Amino acid sequence: MAPFLPLALRIVPVACALHCSRRRIAHSATAAFFAAVATAVVACQSAGVGRAYMALDANGDRKRTQFFTDTQTVWCDVEYSSGRTDLTIDVRIRATELWDDAVQARVPVDAVLSTGEIAGMQGTGTIAGFQWVLLQPGGGPAPSGTVPFPVGNFVCDVTLDGQPVASLPFDVDFPACPVPPVVTGATCSGWVQEGSVGPDSVGDPCSCSGGVWSC
Repeated sequence: MAPFLPLALRIVPVACALHCSRRRIAHSATAAFFAAVATAVVACQSAGVGRAYMALDANGDRKRTQFFTDTQTVWCDVEYSSGRTDLTIDVRIRATELWDDAVQARVPVDAVLSTGEIAGMQGTGTIAGFQWVLLQPGGGPAPSGTVPFPVGNFVCDVTLDGQPVASLPFDVDFPACPVPPVVTGATCSGWVQEGSVGPDSVGDPCSCSGGVWSC
């Protein structure tokens, strides 16, 4: 299997003042696309999830279930309402299949890669955004686009006070076009499939061999 360290992955619940991803929205009669979730009526002392979805952003404006190794950001967004101030929202990303370089295919797995939680706030139509952040080999969050997302099939599980409310399947695949920079010696492992061919900046053919580009 290609080098892959589950401990080098984490979900960052963006709940601080600087990067707060929680916001309230107005409900529309026409529902946008979202994965299946449980719903609940919010009373004074209750809470419930209205919708949950995978997206490219914290607000769920660019929803999708298909991502790529060079995707800039992957978010698991939860729209909820709560009449309480002691609500806890937990998410976890688990893999059901991961790419195996040895067989050049996805193989079944059952592994929890990342977990995260935030304390929900009182109100209706609030969105809690959880960003899946990859870590650098030496530790610390990697800047977006500098570390490839692992290829495989995944699920983002959402719980409210420990009770399951949503399971959102999503997929990460190799991109159709090679990820730049395509130059001799540059790393291609994890970004594209072994044996992939693509042009360099001047149009000369290059191939991904042994984890690096050869032009």
